[in-house]
Amino acid sequence: AGSATPGKPLTVSLHWAAIAAPTHRWTVFVHLLGPDGQIVAQHDGEPVGGRVPTTAWLPGDSILDAHTLVTPSSLSGEPSTVQVGLYVAATGQRDPVLGGGDSTVLGSISIGR
Repeated sequence: AGSATPGKPLTVSLHWAAIAAPTHRWTVFVHLLGPDGQIVAQHDGEPVGGRVPTTAWLPGDSILDAHTLVTPSSLSGEPSTVQVGLYVAATGQRDPVLGGGDSTVLGSISIGR
């Protein structure tokens, strides 16, 4: 669990570990979900601002990747959830994750006042 300030940037740092060479050029999505499960903020982009596309990853590569979104001021005092996944920008096809589904919940975050 973490915390954020309403109306301020929230940076989510991701650490990708390639176990195989990806066959698609994936785009990362980071969603901030409000208490009702709806997306209230998001950031989409290729890893490392497009400088390290997934098609360049090799098995064993370790990629540090940051995505920044702005927490809405309407969430003051509300619990929220951070969700992450990958998709192909041209088709919208999402990458399945281990355990099923097409995204991973990183955890909850407290939006302070």
